[in-house]
Amino acid sequence: MTAAEETPPGSVANASAAAGEIWTTLLQHSGRLPQAAIDEVLGPQRGTPATERPLPCTFSADALTGVDCRLPAPVGSAPRGIGTSLSRTRIIGGKVVQGSAQVLLTGTADSHRRSWSHYLARPGVVEVLGEPDVEALGLGLAADRAQVDPLALGASAKHRIAGVQRSLLLDRRPPFRAARTRLRWAAVLPSQDTTECRAVFTLTGESSRSLRVVAAAPDLAAVQRFCEDLAHHDWLLTTLNGALVRGDGRDDSFERQRTVLEHLLGLWMPGAHTPAPLAVLWSGFERDPGFTRHWESLTGLVRDRVALHTLALLERMSGERGRNGAEAPERQS
Repeated sequence: MTAAEETPPGSVANASAAAGEIWTTLLQHSGRLPQAAIDEVLGPQRGTPATERPLPCTFSADALTGVDCRLPAPVGSAPRGIGTSLSRTRIIGGKVVQGSAQVLLTGTADSHRRSWSHYLARPGVVEVLGEPDVEALGLGLAADRAQVDPLALGASAKHRIAGVQRSLLLDRRPPFRAARTRLRWAAVLPSQDTTECRAVFTLTGESSRSLRVVAAAPDLAAVQRFCEDLAHHDWLLTTLNGALVRGDGRDDSFERQRTVLEHLLGLWMPGAHTPAPLAVLWSGFERDPGFTRHWESLTGLVRDRVALHTLALLERMSGERGRNGAEAPERQS
C-alpha cells in the first residue's frame, strides 16, 4: 500500500497544499428566498447541515469532477495531476449565492495514471505524479497570471451558481444589479503539530482576488469554510462600494444606494461561519486592512448621502409649493 492510499479522504496529514476558487453574486430574486425554497433549489441531499443563527446559510451536496491535466510549475516541466475536484453551492441569508470548487494536492511517486476507481475513492484529491513541490504548485494556482485555470475550478464554481440561478423558484427580479467576484485561494497545510495560522489577501483586479493561507487546520473543510466566509464579505464590500462609486447625483442613484444598503445590511457578520481553529485569521483581517471599519465607513456614507438628499428634496418641494402659491391668481370678489 502506498502512502497516498493510507491517507483517508479529506485528511491533510500527508498533504501540503490545497487550492480552490469561489464565485459570489446576488441571488436573482426580489427579496429573501424562503428556507423551503432554498432547500428545493439546492436539492434534497445536502452535505453540511444548514445553519440559522447568527446568519442563515445552506450548502448543496458536493459534486465530483474528474481531473487529468498539466499543472503550471514555477520552474521546470509542468507535472501531471490526476484525481477529482469537489464543488458545491452556498446560499447566505436567502440573498447571496456562492459557487465553490477545491482540490487537495498530494505528491505521489507514481509515474503513470492508475484506474479511475483509485481516484474516485479519494474525492477532492488530485495526485501529482513524480513527487513535485506541491506547495509551490498550489500557490501558483492561486495566482492570477494569464487567467490560468487548468483544474477548471472556476468553471465548476460558475456552473454551480448557474444551476441555482436557473431555478424556476427564483422570480429573476433582483432589487439591484450587482457584479460577481472571484476569489482564488491556496492553502499551505503544515504538519498538525504546529499552530501556525496566517493569510495574505490581495486585490488582483476590479472583481478578482487571491488569498494565500497557511493553516494548521484539522481538515480541508475548515479552510474552505473560511475562504467562503471571506469571499462573501469581500463581495458585500465590493457591491456597496460599487453603488457609491456609480452614484451620479440623480434622485434614482440615491434610491439605488438605499436599496443596496437595506438589502445587504443584515448579511455582515465576519467570522460567523469560520471554524474556531481559523477564527484568528479574521482577527488579523479586522486589524489590517480593517474589513469592518471599511464596511461601517461605507454604510455611514450611504446613510449620510441618502439623508442629505432627502433633506434637499424636501427643501426643493417646499420651495416649489411656495412659488406655486405666490403665482396663484387672486380671486375675483
